[in-house]
Amino acid sequence: MWAICGKRPEFGLLIKMTDHFKSDNSLPLKQITREFFLQTVSLIDPQKLITDRLKLDGTDLVIDNERISLTQFNRIIVIGFGKASLKMAVGLQSILAYFKIEGVVATNGMLPSVNITGLEVIVAGHPYPDAGSWHAVVGVYSTIRDF
Repeated sequence: MWAICGKRPEFGLLIKMTDHFKSDNSLPLKQITREFFLQTVSLIDPQKLITDRLKLDGTDLVIDNERISLTQFNRIIVIGFGKASLKMAVGLQSILAYFKIEGVVATNGMLPSVNITGLEVIVAGHPYPDAGSWHAVVGVYSTIRDF
């Protein structure tokens, strides 16, 4: 069984439901809905999206089919804003584990299980800017001003 999730089909996610949905029509709707929800969430997990699309091959970062030699850079700077930015940064850090990264990630809330090194994580206001938002802007400026 396939399902499309999204308001507009061109931006929706095409999800293949597990095989037991194909043959067993006796499953309760609640169980089918739960499985659909869990598979959708796993597909849109920001950390998984990063680790699925970015790979490290020696000292080359491979993004889809593009290869970037990290040896040509003195610094790897990560700047992230938004709800997904913290999980995306965790995914990136897991890929670049042997490289020193630095930067700022501004998000609307800390995740208790997140352990991230080299990045300043700032909790900022959402949907309205607050003192944390200003702190994030200053942090980004401080990180990139020497370029």
